[in-house]
Amino acid sequence: MRLKNPVWKSCPEIKRIYTALRGDARFVGGCVRDGVIGKAPADIDMATPLKPAAVMGILKKRGYTVLPTGFLYGTVTVLTNNPRFPTIEITTLRRDIENDGRRPKVLYTKDWEQDALRRDFTFNALYADFNGEVFDYCGGIEDLKAGRVRFIGDPALRIAEDYLRVLRYFRFLSVLGRTDADDDTLAACGAAEKGVARISLDRTKRELFKLICAERAEIGLSAMNRAGVLEQYFPPERLPVFERLARAFPTAGLNARLPALGGVDADGVEKLVGRWQLSRVQRHDMLKFALFDRSKPPADYTDNDAFRFATCFDGCAAEALALFDADQPDRGWGGLETRVKSVVVPPFRFSGSDAAGFVDKKDIKAAVAKVREYWLSTGGTADRAALLDFFKSTLRR
Repeated sequence: MRLKNPVWKSCPEIKRIYTALRGDARFVGGCVRDGVIGKAPADIDMATPLKPAAVMGILKKRGYTVLPTGFLYGTVTVLTNNPRFPTIEITTLRRDIENDGRRPKVLYTKDWEQDALRRDFTFNALYADFNGEVFDYCGGIEDLKAGRVRFIGDPALRIAEDYLRVLRYFRFLSVLGRTDADDDTLAACGAAEKGVARISLDRTKRELFKLICAERAEIGLSAMNRAGVLEQYFPPERLPVFERLARAFPTAGLNARLPALGGVDADGVEKLVGRWQLSRVQRHDMLKFALFDRSKPPADYTDNDAFRFATCFDGCAAEALALFDADQPDRGWGGLETRVKSVVVPPFRFSGSDAAGFVDKKDIKAAVAKVREYWLSTGGTADRAALLDFFKSTLRR
């Protein structure tokens, strides 16, 4: 097949790089896979029979900065001036002759099919020339059409070459899969438990969080659970909560999806923060969900309660309701959505600078909190003058 309007044809700089390599290169992997399914690629990778030293020499003579990012494995990275594709990875065709699960010993080749056979999934072993003619050595096009995620060759062998492929398998299952995961592949993923546990935190987090944020993440996570892999990362009993959240609020962000899997309470959030070394900002955002007082039944919410909810979760109130409803499906949190959406939260026009000079520095935070509570009690109707008057009244008490 031939791709219709491949993205690289409209990028002069990519054409210059391709031409500099004397056309002895093909585009490969995700950019071709995405082109086949009509999706805009996130990056550009190329493959070539030219050895990495030759690639670096040719492109440096053309004025490009070329980094030996994976030189021992045949990969160099070209820095471009294109904001959409600021880097391009170019890898020499190779066979992996020995592999310890992360660092292959390679043998360069000029055989495109040999290069294809070392790759992970059939649809990632698609190559295309500059005009978009696709070369498929492993049945990747048919697998894409069928929505089938399939390892090249024996899944156990492919996984042993790089255990991160277990997580990649479940991510692609979420993104591209339209058929059930086959039992042999799930068994191979489950059997790789010890190898998966040795993957660095950084690589694991990057891949797993991509999976969690995928549009149909519940499909991959469910397959992970069937394979016995999910329990390495999250309590399997939380999976139904995640599934309910994903169905009700498909655009939920990572900071809502993680508590759905780890627990919508302070203990669950702290475990997530420690396990995944999350930032203070992420911790703050997740604790906002976890520490919200959910003791009052949503059916008993007054207009002021709805206002307080909308104010607490300003900008993410619908997401919070979806998370709470997923976590407590019998409480009726979803019934608040219309009321909360109708709330317009005005600006709170009082700050620490207003209290400075009237109270001790150590008491400023408490003073602002007291004024804010008054503002909340009015449903946000108190303007700045009223807030200043209230603050002054607290000084006379």
